[in-house]
Amino acid sequence: MNRRSTRVATGRPDGALDGVYKLAPAEHEPRIKVSENLAKITLPSSKQVHRYIDSSGMLFGADGIAGADEPAPERLIYPLDDHKSMRCQGVRSESLLEPMMKSSSRVAEPRSAEHIRSHCAKRLALLPPEYRRFENPHVYKVGISE
Repeated sequence: MNRRSTRVATGRPDGALDGVYKLAPAEHEPRIKVSENLAKITLPSSKQVHRYIDSSGMLFGADGIAGADEPAPERLIYPLDDHKSMRCQGVRSESLLEPMMKSSSRVAEPRSAEHIRSHCAKRLALLPPEYRRFENPHVYKVGISE
């Protein structure tokens, strides 16, 4: 949107809303936002986030994003550079996203604030110290499926 059309769309003296929108499915069909800037391209369809856990039960230091109907990725691709990737073969994973509502109806029991706080504290304790330190922390990796 150019400057002139922004002024027409927002009216004066109010400024344009500084924000970003992301496309969602339309009529149950996934939509993709295309851009010359790779960081602005969206990945269509429903997703699942997979958290990887090492053999000692600690967090592996990576999450994988895949289509909701895909298995946990064994290879995570860095979304802004497909030449960078990480193998997660043989590492256990768990799905993070759980539906709470479906067709305007609750499908999961509500959780209390105390339950959520306790769960978060337990999960944070599973994050190795090198990710939690304030000085020179390791980068927690997030990749997408192929």
